Amino acid sequence: MEKIFLEGLKENDINKLLAAPKSDLHNHSTKGCRREWLSEQLHVDIPKPPQRLDGLEGMQAWFRSSIKPFCDGYENMLLRWEGAFAEAGRNNITRLVMNFGTAEVNQVGTVMGFQELIEGFHKAYCPNSIFEAELTYPSFGNVEQEADEFDKYASSGYFKAIDICAGENVQPFEAFCHFTRRLRNII
Repeated sequence: MEKIFLEGLKENDINKLLAAPKSDLHNHSTKGCRREWLSEQLHVDIPKPPQRLDGLEGMQAWFRSSIKPFCDGYENMLLRWEGAFAEAGRNNITRLVMNFGTAEVNQVGTVMGFQELIEGFHKAYCPNSIFEAELTYPSFGNVEQEADEFDKYASSGYFKAIDICAGENVQPFEAFCHFTRRLRNII
């Protein structure tokens, strides 16, 4: 299979690249779907991104200006999650690690309800891929407050890792180390 990927690169053959098994080890759940898929589901024309996005800030700016106006709110968050799994299936992703914020999990209602919903998408679109859910915490968050709620998520055994996001050096990473230790003890 390595051969098909290299051939696809050399030949600029998208079908060979899509057919090659791949891993996606850091997928942002609400941003993992394909623009064309989302446009089709919503029956709207979502603008193409510019040729150059100018880094992570540029990608986020394009997302806010081009996706969010068409696709905001709870139902559309679910649609974007579904689209991320559809894209993983289209791309022959054999191992998928997707991150979700605690606020997103809470919007579903319960951790078990969230797990059932996500596993439904997983089984529908990429049933042969190994899937791991990752819990995201913003680096600017209140670590003590988040720690009080952490066991609610970790005790399910569904989340296999945590991701600290939204800014470097906002507070020391060490502030979050007890999360990883507690998660390691549970899984």
